[in-house]
Amino acid sequence: MNKTPTGLMITAALLLAGCDESQNAQDGAAHLVSVLPSGFQINDHGKRAYILGESRCPDSTQEGCIIVNDQVSTVAVSVWTYGTGAPRTEAWKIERSGAYTNEMTRLKRPDNSDVQP
Repeated sequence: MNKTPTGLMITAALLLAGCDESQNAQDGAAHLVSVLPSGFQINDHGKRAYILGESRCPDSTQEGCIIVNDQVSTVAVSVWTYGTGAPRTEAWKIERSGAYTNEMTRLKRPDNSDVQP
């Protein structure tokens, strides 16, 4: 005959189920998201340029934002350098380092230079 009280077994089962739900909530939590707005200016190797992305801007109807989150490893960007005329399309690589709450994100251009404002 088992001497473990039924109430204690039920409580333990509920607590364990709660641990799974807590982990699921953490797994589905929104992680850091960075948004570069349409027309954001960068330093294009000593020249001013502005950039345009392919995403709709959050909380807006405006298009052209660049959204960087933990779901993407590259972003497509149109770069207009002042005085050069036509824009060019670049694929920027997203590099991450560090842990979730202390994460650092860098955007790398095709020539491996960092994107700089």
